[in-house]
Amino acid sequence: MSRRALFLLTALLAAATMLVACDKPLPKVTVSGDGNIVNLSASTYCFDDDHCRDGEVSDYSDAPVLKIGRGEDILVSVPKVVATGQWLVSAFRVDANGDQQAVEGLGTPTLHDVHTTRIQTAVAGDQGFFLGIIEFDDNAKDVTGTWVVQVHLED
Repeated sequence: MSRRALFLLTALLAAATMLVACDKPLPKVTVSGDGNIVNLSASTYCFDDDHCRDGEVSDYSDAPVLKIGRGEDILVSVPKVVATGQWLVSAFRVDANGDQQAVEGLGTPTLHDVHTTRIQTAVAGDQGFFLGIIEFDDNAKDVTGTWVVQVHLED
């Protein structure tokens, strides 16, 4: 095989790899509670260091809404590609300046090889909040995926 043909073959393989990563569907996370179910598209997701994509949610106000009764638990379910890595759930509110403020007592430690976790919302009080589902790389240093849902508490 000539050098030129080898170069073209290598370039075509690289391009095909990029297209495959671009065409892959983003993993979805499911949150449910009080009989309601919401499937979340990723806000951001990285298939690897070179293939990251933004999802549908670019602003917190665009995040899907899960309506539950006050004190109802939320079940978070992640697909295998997320569960086999390291991930966690954090709860936060957004203040008037647009800054995130953690909701104490809600969320999880870092999870690994776990497909579902239960969030007990009794400590949330009367105010709604956001849940962020965050996936990390193997070293638990870099964020590789994020999903966000608004939680509205109802009587």
